[in-house]
Amino acid sequence: MYAFCKYGTVRGIKAIKRQSEVNKAMKSINKKIIISGMCYASPLLLLLVLFSSCNIAHAVTFESEQGVAFTFNPTVTISITGGTGASSDGLTITNLTPGDVKDSNIITVSASANTPLGYSLSSTVGSSTYNTTELRKDGTSTANKFTNLTANVSSLSNFSDNTWGYSYSTDSGSTWISGDITSTTATGYNGLPIYTSSSPIKLINSSAAGSSSIKFKIGAKASTSQIAGTYNNVINFIGTSKVVTTTYTINYNDPSGEATVMPTPNPLQGTDTTGNAAVKISSTVPVRDGYMFKGWCTSQTSDDTCSSDVVQPGGLVALNPGTSSTTATVNKTIYAMWKSNLKMQNLDPSKCTTTATTVIDNRDSEEYLVQRLADGKCWMLDNLRLDLTNSTILNGLTTSNTHVDSASLTSLKSGNRSAGNQYASSGFVKWDSSSSSSVYNQAKANADYKDTTTTSYGEGSGKIGVYYNYCAASAGSYCYDSGAGTGNASYDLCPAGWRMPTSGSSGEYQALYTAYSSDVASFLNALSTPLSGFFYDGSANYQGTDGYFWSSTYINAYSMYRLYVNSSNVNPFGSYNRYYGYSVRCLLGS
Repeated sequence: MYAFCKYGTVRGIKAIKRQSEVNKAMKSINKKIIISGMCYASPLLLLLVLFSSCNIAHAVTFESEQGVAFTFNPTVTISITGGTGASSDGLTITNLTPGDVKDSNIITVSASANTPLGYSLSSTVGSSTYNTTELRKDGTSTANKFTNLTANVSSLSNFSDNTWGYSYSTDSGSTWISGDITSTTATGYNGLPIYTSSSPIKLINSSAAGSSSIKFKIGAKASTSQIAGTYNNVINFIGTSKVVTTTYTINYNDPSGEATVMPTPNPLQGTDTTGNAAVKISSTVPVRDGYMFKGWCTSQTSDDTCSSDVVQPGGLVALNPGTSSTTATVNKTIYAMWKSNLKMQNLDPSKCTTTATTVIDNRDSEEYLVQRLADGKCWMLDNLRLDLTNSTILNGLTTSNTHVDSASLTSLKSGNRSAGNQYASSGFVKWDSSSSSSVYNQAKANADYKDTTTTSYGEGSGKIGVYYNYCAASAGSYCYDSGAGTGNASYDLCPAGWRMPTSGSSGEYQALYTAYSSDVASFLNALSTPLSGFFYDGSANYQGTDGYFWSSTYINAYSMYRLYVNSSNVNPFGSYNRYYGYSVRCLLGS
């Protein structure tokens, strides 16, 4: 922005601001120019205007919005002091007589800035009040004026009648020059461009932070017929802090390759000249079937891990162009981050791939990783954490969200007992130290370790999950008394569309083990088995050393097959009594 100070023939100050082309941190000081004769007006006041710019950044993270703001001040200051023979009020040529040529007093113009790329001091003439390069009588007369030099004049003696021009010195007055300091300069005087010019005369061009100064004056020649009076205009001294002009390309990237809606245009290209070194990205929210968009990651370390802030649509992406030069080219890729919105219940098998994918159990909103393993089937990589001790969750179980029939579910919830002791005698109760004779046919589980982690392999969470006896694991469908029952379990607590695996020498646990060449480490990592131990008689056992997992396969009237693992062994066809509390894994499909 620019700030201008204007002086009229009656001493007064009027300040205005206008937007610059490049929105840089700028500051401007205007000097009133007066040429006076014997009866001319007294000198004018000098004013210093300070200006600093504020840049606002706003960063937003996924789900919980947190505003961030700071003030950035690339300051530029200008000061002006009178010099030899000067009045205290500004640039004034005193006692200019008909046919005479004369210099004004000398002023010192100093500029300083804290920007590492440096700053410049430039000059123009005129304003919205004095919309001309001429010095006009009383600031308004178009007939009586001094015109601006249009070419370099080496000395005062070469001035034409009724002309004026500027000159400056960078060596404290030994040599007086005109022209732009960044190009060839000439000794003497020249004219300044109008204030609206995009190419002001550059007097100082610094490449580093600091301060420097120049001497400045004007000269004029009057004809013998020029009308007496005060001739006015203003000279503008403009301080500009240098900023990086960044040419950028931002690519919107979806690592999944499944997004059906992405921002356009892609790539986003442009130039940033604000000094903020940040670009507002598209407000378009990408769309991907089965997923919720989390935001854009500017530094992605994996498909679902971002090592930087996540920027929301319409937010600011930092370009970080550096400060080694005034121009920079930045190519940046930002990555779409997704949170799975895939529901476990009746999951489309095509959504289960060889890459671990997060899915959600509708019944309690628990998230699980699932993956298609070497046997070609889709497995849960986490133990089931469905908490039946929570009455809301228990009562929310239905045949549409759970792999169970209505009769078993009614029994599980109500505790009704049917012929043959098939269903729970007292409904669901939390695991306790009851004798084994009463726990075969009571749906029991222990959720005290639901979110506890233990020794784990692979990509799973390592959470122990809930321990279930077989009556609970089978969702009330297999609650036979001790010594009773036959056949495999048809139903279980897995989500609808999922089920417990089969076991035994020809079961699915064994097939998965074989698919990994019967290598223990490969099997444990593939299934992400936490060594969750088991629960019995009021306490957990072997947590961190052994893992036990129910299957749907019958072995005898007392026991069901289960998977047993430790760090060096896999036994897919072991068995134990149904009243023990084991972990449950689920397999997609009928």
